[in-house]
Amino acid sequence: SYGIASVLTIQDNEIFKGIPIEEYIHTNFQHPAKSPQLQKLITRFNTIAKWVATEIVTTANNKERLSLLKKFIDVANILQSFNNYNSMIQILCGLESCSVSRLKNTWRGLSLDDEKKYEELKILLSLENNSSAYRRAISQADLPLIPYNALILKDLTFLEEIPTFIDEASNIININKLKAIGQILLALLKAQQSPYCLPMPSKQIQALFREPIYIMEEAKLFAESKKIEPSHSETPTNLTTRQTIFSALAEKISKKSEDTKIDITSPRSSTITNPSTQSAPTGRWKKKSNSNTTNQQAKTIELAKANKLNKSDDLKILNSDGIPIIITSDEEFYKNNNNNHNVIYRRSLNTSTLAPNSVNLFDAAPK
Repeated sequence: SYGIASVLTIQDNEIFKGIPIEEYIHTNFQHPAKSPQLQKLITRFNTIAKWVATEIVTTANNKERLSLLKKFIDVANILQSFNNYNSMIQILCGLESCSVSRLKNTWRGLSLDDEKKYEELKILLSLENNSSAYRRAISQADLPLIPYNALILKDLTFLEEIPTFIDEASNIININKLKAIGQILLALLKAQQSPYCLPMPSKQIQALFREPIYIMEEAKLFAESKKIEPSHSETPTNLTTRQTIFSALAEKISKKSEDTKIDITSPRSSTITNPSTQSAPTGRWKKKSNSNTTNQQAKTIELAKANKLNKSDDLKILNSDGIPIIITSDEEFYKNNNNNHNVIYRRSLNTSTLAPNSVNLFDAAPK
């Protein structure tokens, strides 16, 4: 486990420290041609996440699969101790992918200690309060470190679209916007310039990552997963993982997060604040309405109410593709509605795997 964590850190750090700071500014990160080194890190993230899922679902023996699952949890823990949050989240994304997370018979084999380790790691994946758990951890981490790149891109996207001039007529510069961007870039530079001093992994471990890594695409991963545990009826598109969120950020980074706003216009503040305390933004930040989605929401809510489900249940609605989905840990409810593609059963509901715009079912009720 230590050797795998070491080689992942060494290789990721080589890519990370090789990213010119120019690729992070002036929205260059939105254009692959202008950010080739950054694209390598994004591709690497998705490759390792899929590799983790591939290794698990292609292991036919349940005992060996459980052993592999434990090993990846150990690797993620060691990566956290290295302050390599980007690689740690790569591993967690592979474990949280629908092809792996649905293997409940395998997950049941974890010891209480391993379950506790995993749950503690997943806290860092939580999107609640603008990813406050991760932000708190990274603020307390010592150098060297590798930050979670997707969150940096999200923050920079947010800042870049705030007007640079408070008053264009008088050319008054929004100094707080520039300060906030500068703070992010300075932290990146410090991280890039702090080398890791890790022992060289064994030749066997190095060889594993020197050759092209064999990975499967999501549809094939899910098919292999179904061979192991064929009892579930969910489909690969039913669940949204942080891996796909990362990909979406890379491909459509200009889309804004609806979780928070940054108050940059105030001469005394450049902090991230709750949008409920400020006026609603306009333009691309404005939420689009969809009558078809509203009708689907109404039908889904009607189904939930008919079964007397309420806010205290493991019940959420996903709008990532405009299709509402109930995710529940109530097995009886799932069995009664398993022909309905809007209902998915989870061993336990983990809100960190939901899309950023997931909302409580009843809060989404059409007016």
